[in-house]
Amino acid sequence: MQKPTKLKAPKKFQPIKLRDAIIEQFIQQQEKLASLISEADGLDLRRIKFGSPVSSLLRFSLGDCFAILVMHQERHLKQMNRTKDHTMFPD
Repeated sequence: MQKPTKLKAPKKFQPIKLRDAIIEQFIQQQEKLASLISEADGLDLRRIKFGSPVSSLLRFSLGDCFAILVMHQERHLKQMNRTKDHTMFPD
C-alpha cells in the first residue's frame, strides 16, 4: 500500500485555534454527517451534483461527497490516534 501524500489544507479549512471542546465538536459533526446520510436515503446520489467549496472548477455528486467526507474523517481519526500515541503527548 502506498503511503498517502501529505498536503497542506487550504487556508479556509485550517483551524483558527484549538478549543477545549474539540472532541465533543468532532462527535457532533460525525452525528450530523450520519444524519445527512440517513436523510439522503432514496435520493439518486449520482445525479445530485454541486460545486466544491474549495474551487468552482470542481463538481461532485452527493454520493462522492459522502464518500470523501467519510474517508476524510477516518484520516482525522488516524491523526488523533498518532498524536495520542506520541511519546510527547501528555498523560
